[in-house]
Amino acid sequence: MDKMPQIEEFLKAVKNTPTKYDNLIHELHKGEHFSKMYAAYRPQYPQEIYDKIMAYHSENPKNERQLAVDVGCGTGQGTLPLTKYFKKVIGTDVSEDQINNMPKNVPNLESHVSFAEDLKFLKDGSVDLLTIASALDWVDQPKFLKEVTRVLKPGGTFATYTFNGDIIDNVEWQTYFYELTKTLFINYVTSKVCVVYDKYKSLDFPFKEMKRYEGIKYTKEMTVDEFMGYVSSFHCVNMYILDNQDSDILDEMKQKLISTHKTQTDVDQPIKVKANSDIVLILGTNN
Repeated sequence: MDKMPQIEEFLKAVKNTPTKYDNLIHELHKGEHFSKMYAAYRPQYPQEIYDKIMAYHSENPKNERQLAVDVGCGTGQGTLPLTKYFKKVIGTDVSEDQINNMPKNVPNLESHVSFAEDLKFLKDGSVDLLTIASALDWVDQPKFLKEVTRVLKPGGTFATYTFNGDIIDNVEWQTYFYELTKTLFINYVTSKVCVVYDKYKSLDFPFKEMKRYEGIKYTKEMTVDEFMGYVSSFHCVNMYILDNQDSDILDEMKQKLISTHKTQTDVDQPIKVKANSDIVLILGTNN
């Protein structure tokens, strides 16, 4: 999927504008309202992701399906699918608000509030599969990956995957949002997001055997309100609103979306917003 030119400008602005949140990543996903929006509107990952993970995991006949751990689990978008394959699944996140909004009453699902870099509640060599979805950019990668190799069983599977940026079918609004990000939201965006647009290529993984997939497609059609709920779950938007309680920026963005939307059908039809993204998936075997 081709990137819009505005993305390159946005990344340059982010790199050149250090913020206090570069060292306060754990503060970015707090708040009960934010977590409820996150649970309601963050996209689910396509089944293809889990098919590829499990196929890779099954290549080693000694690999078991006893325990899977999803780090940086948020409200469980990447955690719940694992419960179909493993006897026990643990979701862990630094945000208690996120953990509190994970699915409840799933018999084989547990949760822990924990930093990704400190998984001390897990024993050495106890985990069959460890995943981290759309969160590897938030953590201290060397410290986290050291923990990964500690808790994974020999031959166990590591999987990380992330959306590589959304592009919606409303170019005018997309351009408008990038301009907002470079100006209004710039002090709430950390340079760590650049790792995502780099597709994790700059990271050093401690695995001899690895497999990379790029271009896994994700498409979702949303109503205006659903799309604005999704936008509300962006950390930069959330943090800006927390600092600017009287702001009407969400309503402004919504009205801009409505006014700029172009439809090929009857103008009286409800507006639908189609978001497209590529997903990168990286798999590794613990040495």
